[in-house]
Amino acid sequence: MTCSKTEKLSDISSGQTAVIKGFTCKDRQFFRLAPMGLLRGKTVLVVRNNRRNPLLIEVQQTTIAISREVAGTILTGRPDAATN
Repeated sequence: MTCSKTEKLSDISSGQTAVIKGFTCKDRQFFRLAPMGLLRGKTVLVVRNNRRNPLLIEVQQTTIAISREVAGTILTGRPDAATN
């Protein structure tokens, strides 16, 4: 699967999917995200992003609420339509 340009997870709109490409957070924060399934290569569905409150996301059939600050440290790419 190939992905388009890199965007922060906090910039992805509700109802859109994205693939995690990397992280800009410190190791300590990454080690808190990894057990929740937020790993490079995983597909994430943004259930709710109203640009004010925490994001509601779904990863590996689990719904998670994460702060906008944390979501801003997760780098994503959108799956190309041609590969779906």
